[in-house]
Amino acid sequence: YESNGDKISAKYYNYIAKKLKPDNEVPIKTDKNILLNILSTKFYEDMSRNVVIPGITFKITNLSKKDIPYLNTKIVFLNETEFFSETVIPVISENNPLTPGSVTASVQAFSPDPIVDIFENYNYRAQIYVSQKKPDEWHLYRNTDIRLD
Repeated sequence: YESNGDKISAKYYNYIAKKLKPDNEVPIKTDKNILLNILSTKFYEDMSRNVVIPGITFKITNLSKKDIPYLNTKIVFLNETEFFSETVIPVISENNPLTPGSVTASVQAFSPDPIVDIFENYNYRAQIYVSQKKPDEWHLYRNTDIRLD
């Protein structure tokens, strides 16, 4: 997977291999030490206000052998390639680090700005940026379509 440019899948299978046989040397070295699992993308409709709010739900797994003491996510919502809105969500703090092999609770992110025309064409995307350092150094981790269910 890594040789084909799919680092996310390579990290996932590295994580599974380590869980199955912890003493086995798996060749991949992760750079971010996390696995971000997107659980859902959705438009939330509020017909009374005639608006639609794009949202995304995900979980993060610690793939490293060390605690992760800090992790923030920034979700940028795009209409095709044009910026729409963004929100920053602190996921892990120094008071509550993410231990090795553990998974966060579900993180839900919604656009702070609604789509005002519910009959608009839905070509929205969410880009998830991750920072594990203070001050935040953002790195694009996922880029996904938001689907109308």
